[in-house]
Amino acid sequence: MISFKKLRMHPIVKVRERKEPRPLSLEEAREQIKAELSAKKHEELTRNMGQTLLEKANLVIYDEVIDSMLKDHKKRRSAGVPE
Repeated sequence: MISFKKLRMHPIVKVRERKEPRPLSLEEAREQIKAELSAKKHEELTRNMGQTLLEKANLVIYDEVIDSMLKDHKKRRSAGVPE
């Protein structure tokens, strides 16, 4: 497929017909709703599990050290130093 952005072109389109979308019935939407709820629940459980593991591990995170390491890594990458 050709990307119009890469070609720096603007396509011209003419809308011939427009149909308003019809609402889905509950039966039609049931699987989509299930999948959405399941994904939200999974995200919540994953977030809670991560938080629980961090609390149990008694980790101390030193943001300043991590920031310093990231800055150093970026400098080395921009200078072309291999990792």
